[in-house]
Amino acid sequence: LAREYKLEISLFERLIKNHFPYTALESQHRMATLISGTLMPIFYPQMLDASNVLGYPNIKGKNFVFMEQL
Repeated sequence: LAREYKLEISLFERLIKNHFPYTALESQHRMATLISGTLMPIFYPQMLDASNVLGYPNIKGKNFVFMEQL
């Protein structure tokens, strides 16, 4: 059913492939720098942290935790 109606293609991909104007983000405004510094080099190498995230306070306990679900 998904293939028949081409549901495996996202709306964003459809728009871009049909020459809809778009702008890629240049900076992120939500993730703390510890998290963004881990993820952005892998997924968004050109993206920068916005100035507002540089002052985010630490979270009590641990700022960054990896969890594995078995």
